[in-house]
Parts: sequence; structure tokens; C-alpha cells
Amino acid sequence: MNADQSIEESSKVAEIIEKAIYAVSKDNPPEKITYFFKTTFNNILRDCAHFLEFLILGVLAILYSDKFKITFFRRFCFTLIFCILVALIDEIIQIFSPGRAFELSDLILDGSGSTIGGMLILLLSKIGERR
Repeated sequence: MNADQSIEESSKVAEIIEKAIYAVSKDNPPEKITYFFKTTFNNILRDCAHFLEFLILGVLAILYSDKFKITFFRRFCFTLIFCILVALIDEIIQIFSPGRAFELSDLILDGSGSTIGGMLILLLSKIGERR
């Protein structure tokens, strides 16, 4: 799947959601809803996808790193570095894809998702130790 197909697919999903809102909301004119979907909602949806994708990667990476007999802090740091490198490579690849661009905000969201994923595992492991 290339960048144009990816954009096409996500636009189709947004259109389906938009049509569902049309059916429910009789008070707002379609132009107002369309503008909202093409701007705010689409950006929020993409940001949430970036965050969630890297939260899951962070959780999986830190769980995998449990195989190595090092402190949790080092595991967390290695996991965070790994996830940020993956995000950086992803953003660099986008420079060479037509219709895509390097987005620093995506890199920050990806790093935040990875960090929260790692912290979530830390929290759950501490809760597990107390029992």
C-alpha cells in the first residue's frame, strides 16, 4: 500500500463516520459537519492512531525486554529509544513518499505513546508486586 492508497483508505473511513453523523444529527447543516470532519475530527483521529499505535509498541517492546536481566529503568530506556527510532525511521520514509511529509508532531505523539505504554507496564508490575 502506498501513501496515496493510505490517504484514500483513511478518507473512506472518515466519510463513513461522517455519513453516520448526518443520519443522527438533523440540526447541523451538512457543510458544517463536512468542514468539521475534514479538519478537526480527521486530525484528532490521526493523532489518536499515532499515540495508540506506539503505546502498543511500547508495551510489547518492554514486555519483550523482560528476557534481558537488566533493571527496569534500563529496559524502559532501551524500549523508549527503540520506539523513538522506529518513529523516526517512519517519519524519514514519509519524506520520500509522495503526498506525505515529516511531521515533528507525529514523532512527539509516537514518543509519548511509547512512554505511556512503558509507564503503564511499570505501574501494573508495581501493583503485581504488592499482591
